[in-house]
Amino acid sequence: MRKFWTILKVFPLSLFAVCLAGCPEAPRHNPELAGKRAAEFAETAFVRRDFDKAHALLAESARRYISTDKFQETITRLHPDGYPATVTATGTKPMMEEKAIYVYVSGENSGRHFQY
Repeated sequence: MRKFWTILKVFPLSLFAVCLAGCPEAPRHNPELAGKRAAEFAETAFVRRDFDKAHALLAESARRYISTDKFQETITRLHPDGYPATVTATGTKPMMEEKAIYVYVSGENSGRHFQY
């Protein structure tokens, strides 16, 4: 009976330790690198309009989901009044409960502002 009480006392501590060890650590993103990659994508897709190269910069899962033609059609549809001449990554923000971050990009063309 004494062994039972000892196990009963130790079990919650053991369970807590296992839960802590099993919890994945929050991902550590490099906001500066993410900003550079986002700016590179925006420069390729929106300024140069090299849709094939921009499509290749997408994650593999995104490339499988959307064809290059559909990607080009979507980018074109999102820019009915023109494209930016320059783009800059302006900030980052972690996504709640996701292993990703938001990267904010702005662009400009002849006084017109673009926000991505």
